[in-house]
Amino acid sequence: MTKVKIGLSSCITWLPNGTERAYLNQDYIKSVEKAGGVPLILPITDNVDIIKALAESIDGLLLTGGEDINPLLFGEEPDPKLGEICEARDRFELLLFGEVYRLKKPIFGICRGLQIMTVALGGTLWQEISRKPGELIKHSQAPDRTRLHSDHHQAAKSVGTTGTVTATASDRIIEAIDWSTPHHYCQAVQWHPEAMIDTHPEMLNLFKDFIQHCQK
Repeated sequence: MTKVKIGLSSCITWLPNGTERAYLNQDYIKSVEKAGGVPLILPITDNVDIIKALAESIDGLLLTGGEDINPLLFGEEPDPKLGEICEARDRFELLLFGEVYRLKKPIFGICRGLQIMTVALGGTLWQEISRKPGELIKHSQAPDRTRLHSDHHQAAKSVGTTGTVTATASDRIIEAIDWSTPHHYCQAVQWHPEAMIDTHPEMLNLFKDFIQHCQK
């Protein structure tokens, strides 16, 4: 069977000398490889024609973790506890998601990926989950990335009209959302399964299921 090409969204960082660098944690790449896909790191760009070409060239899209989402994108002013944002990445991922979604190619989101998908599909976010009423558990569990692990301070507040919440934490923070239809796989999780495939092999099933849908 021909291996499917999985596009992975990348991050931007700036080196001490001012050089702008694209990067991505190796865990995402290894997870796609072990699940049977070919990982392709997608560069952040504002060029709409390139974004369309990227969407057409891949069989599925994996939106990865990273910075906070700009709250202006879901109609809110920035909270004092808002973390680092990357407006270029926000723009790129929203446009890329829109193109892949239009093409009905499978999409899987992790952490920030869930959040950008939530915003793209009409939902909203908790900019800082401590603002959520009620008692909360600890959701920022780094640096231990080997247990059932989440590392975030933003989370989905509402999932839009087409989304279904499929998992929550004990404090009712949303941990997984499904926007799929009978003809389109579109799901996301808030935790980091890519960091757990060696210690919790069942987490690889999330990537295998995604890639199986990319083969259809």
